Amino acid sequence: MVKRLVTPEYARALIEECTHDKSLMETLMRPIRPHHVAYLARQMERGAFGNNLIDIAYCHETGQRFIVNGNHTLRAIIKANARLHLTVENTECETVEDVRLAYSRYDRGLGRTRADAMRALNASNGLAVPLSYVGYLASAVAFMLDDYRKEGSGRLSQTVGDDELYEEALRWRNEYECIRQWVGGAKAWEARVIRRRGVLSVALVTARANPDKAREFWQGVVTGANIPYGSPALRLRDFLMETGVRGGARDGGKVADTDEIAKTVAYCWEKFVANRLIKQLKVPAGPVSVRFSSV
Repeated sequence: MVKRLVTPEYARALIEECTHDKSLMETLMRPIRPHHVAYLARQMERGAFGNNLIDIAYCHETGQRFIVNGNHTLRAIIKANARLHLTVENTECETVEDVRLAYSRYDRGLGRTRADAMRALNASNGLAVPLSYVGYLASAVAFMLDDYRKEGSGRLSQTVGDDELYEEALRWRNEYECIRQWVGGAKAWEARVIRRRGVLSVALVTARANPDKAREFWQGVVTGANIPYGSPALRLRDFLMETGVRGGARDGGKVADTDEIAKTVAYCWEKFVANRLIKQLKVPAGPVSVRFSSV
């Protein structure tokens, strides 16, 4: 680890040397966020780039080098035509998998999402689902591991490590694929079920607890067809159509915290399994109760 002057010329040469086959790079690292490069460049131009100890780390693997931390900073240096003294670290990696692991645990300058970490661990191949869906599963599983607590967000937490999250996500891949099939590609319901961790985290458990009943339940939620008035599936359908996630992009209307949404899903599922109608959706107070299956 050394401190050196990083110039636009050095940054450009390092990027060129460490950029390889596109298919490989896409499985290793998150895409470059142009807005974050522009933000860092503005900070540099104003002399406000305060983290002069940021690492630009790269790993050796079969003769190739990869920038596992500092990709945005290097591009900002070029954009701002800046010259900065930064710490440069060389990390030795034996295999590409070591590079993946190094990346998944590093590069925290721009908050990494679940999808970023799962991409670094090659989760799309391991989970056998499209890469665009990996982040949804990772976020839902992390919410489960956090015991359905509403604290936090899609960002990585200190309580759930990347390796632990990946291994746990692998255990739910069959249920995840079932739910994707039940939703049937309906974009609006993908947004309401798959992209909401409060919903998906409970849906996964329903698929494992009773697959046949879960298929009937979720297809009823999505289609609203051939189900009686007062059916828990219909009540949940109405709730999900009317309610957005607090802090989300929804403008106006009803909103609820993620744990409240999970609690409502669990409540409707339990009533459905018990063949009971819901005259008025009124979920009991208390933590999320997922009592319907030993998982």
